[in-house]
Amino acid sequence: MPLPQLTITNLEGACRPTALQELLLQAALLDGQQAFSAWCEWNRRGGLEQLDSGSYHTLPLVYSNLAQQGFQHPLMGTLGGIRRRAWYENRLLFRRMGPVIEMLHRAAIPTLLLKGAALAVHYYPDPGLRPMGDLDVLVPEMHALQTLRLLESQGWKQEGEKNGRKLQLRESDLGFLHSLTLFHPDGREIDLHWHALYLASFPGADQPFWEASVPLEFEGVPTRALCASDQLLHACAHGTMWNPLPPMRWAADAITVMRSSKTDWQRLLMLAQRLRLVTAVRDGLEYLAAALAAPVPAEALADMRQIKVSQSEELEYQRLCKPWHLLGPIDSVRATYDIYARCMRGEKGHVKLARLPRYLQCNWGLDRPHRVWPEAMRRILLRLKIRKRTGWNLDALKRGL
Repeated sequence: MPLPQLTITNLEGACRPTALQELLLQAALLDGQQAFSAWCEWNRRGGLEQLDSGSYHTLPLVYSNLAQQGFQHPLMGTLGGIRRRAWYENRLLFRRMGPVIEMLHRAAIPTLLLKGAALAVHYYPDPGLRPMGDLDVLVPEMHALQTLRLLESQGWKQEGEKNGRKLQLRESDLGFLHSLTLFHPDGREIDLHWHALYLASFPGADQPFWEASVPLEFEGVPTRALCASDQLLHACAHGTMWNPLPPMRWAADAITVMRSSKTDWQRLLMLAQRLRLVTAVRDGLEYLAAALAAPVPAEALADMRQIKVSQSEELEYQRLCKPWHLLGPIDSVRATYDIYARCMRGEKGHVKLARLPRYLQCNWGLDRPHRVWPEAMRRILLRLKIRKRTGWNLDALKRGL
C-alpha cells in the first residue's frame, strides 16, 4: 500500500492535540484494548486521509505499540513501512550530521543535543520511533559566536541570508535569541542553540541543564543530553503553548521520557519556578495524566498547583496560549515585551528601554537598525487588517507575523 499524503487538517491552531490527534496518541501510548480501540476509532474517522505532519511522525510509535501487543489490522503493513522509512531517514540524517558534532568536539566546544536526536538516541527504544528533519545542538553561551563562525567557515548560512539579510550577531545579542537556524548547500539543516528555551535566555539560565546533563554518544562522538527531569520540562515548555498546527509530538516525547527514566519531581518543580514556567509545565503534566495516563504522581501535581504564580506571569502565559491572529496590536506588543523582559531579567528599566530596538532587530532578522521601526509599523498594520477579516489567514501570518 502506498504511503499516505500529508495534509493540513486544522489551520486554526491550538494549545492541545485535536480530538483526532489525541486518538492517535492513545494508540501510540496506551496499553491493551484501549490502544487498539483508539487506533480503530482514528481510522474510522478517516485519520489516514486527514494526516498532518505531527500525526504522520507519530505513526512509527503507533506501529511499535500495536505490534508489540500482537494486534492485527489491515493497515499494519502500511504502518510498518512508515516505521522502516523513519528508521532509514533518521540513520541517514545521523550519518550526515555526525561530522558536525565531530568538528565541534575537535574544536573543544561542548555540545548537548536537544529534541529529536537526543530523544531518539537516549530515550526511545529505537531511533526509528522518533522521526526528525534536522539537528538541534546546544553549546555554552560563551562558545556561541565561535561555533557560528566555525559553521559559517564550512559553508553553513543563516536562514535570513536567503533574502540577502545576514544578521551580524554580537556577544551582547546572545540573550535576545536562543538559537539560529543554519542551512548547508547540500541540504542539511541545523538549529544552533546557546539557550535551550526561548522563554529562558537570561545569563545563567542553562547552567542547571549543563550541570545535570548525561553523557551521550552520537555517531561515535561524545556529546551530552538533558537529564530526564530537564527533558520533561523542555517538552512541556515547548508543547503547551499555541501553535499553528496543534502540537502533539511533545506528548509522546514526555511520556517516553517518564517511562524510560526516573524523574526527579522536586528538581522539575524547582526549575519550573526558577525559569518562570510553572503554568506551562503544570498544564502539560495535567493534560498528560488526564488524557494519556501518564505516570505523573498525584503528589507532584498537587505540589505544582500550590506554587504561587504572579499575576503578570499568568497573563503572559494566557497571551502565549492565544492564537496569533487573535492578538490585537496591544496584546501583540505586550507578548513581545513579555519575552524581551525575560531576556533582560534583572536589568533596570532604562537599560531595557535602551536595548529594545536591538532586540527587535535580532528577532526579526533585520540586517540594518533603521529597518526596525518601519517593520514594527508594518506588523501592527498587518494585525489590524487581520483583525478586520473573517476567519483564518495563514498566508498573512507566513508573510511576516
